[in-house]
Amino acid sequence: MKEPTLTINLKSLCRNWQILNKLSSNLCGAAVKANAYGLGIQKVSESLYKTGCRHFFVAYLSEALKVRTVAPKAEIYLLNGYHAGDHENYIKHGITPILSSIEDLKNFVSKPQTTFALQFDTGMNRLGISWKKADIASKICKKAGKTPTLILSHFCSSEEPSNPKNTEQLNLFKEITPYFPHSLHSLSNSSGIFLGAENHFNLTRPGIALYGGNPTPNTQNPMQQVVSLTANIIQIQE
Repeated sequence: MKEPTLTINLKSLCRNWQILNKLSSNLCGAAVKANAYGLGIQKVSESLYKTGCRHFFVAYLSEALKVRTVAPKAEIYLLNGYHAGDHENYIKHGITPILSSIEDLKNFVSKPQTTFALQFDTGMNRLGISWKKADIASKICKKAGKTPTLILSHFCSSEEPSNPKNTEQLNLFKEITPYFPHSLHSLSNSSGIFLGAENHFNLTRPGIALYGGNPTPNTQNPMQQVVSLTANIIQIQE
């Protein structure tokens, strides 16, 4: 008897990225954290890189190093914060840590130069510097003579288009970006892309939609199916 089979359609995954890239006003990246949502980070990243994706978001350094082997000229962002012990690897492999606290920022700017990004919390309440401290972060960067390559935040309710939290977060993010005029700005996740161009800024960061998840719940899924599971029926009971 044939064992259950999970089939991953990389062509559909790449078509999903192309759909999201076309919808995005500027650049479109890809969240490949958690082993590309369990589908295999190297194969997924290689396929997306060949399709044109140049911005990848991972959770751990080990994931970043895997992406680097198949995406030699990509920008690779490390979501899980800054770890001083990994600083040399950031430099050696061109990995950009995303700093999520004032303490991490102060620690980072005292080290040899490498690229970095700043994450601000505008309502997700997960990771990030408080939006109220954008001016403090900006002053630290200016004093050190360092400019973040990317400023980002994350929607918490973008799958609900009418949720007022979306507008609230958008407005807070707009208060942050003027402090960093020479950085890329990014707010939209998968569902955020469908909220409209005003939410896209310089770079969108789709995740679940790439893999076929519906970014617009309660409406027809605009994404193509990427994963299918087949198995034999071994018994039917009435």
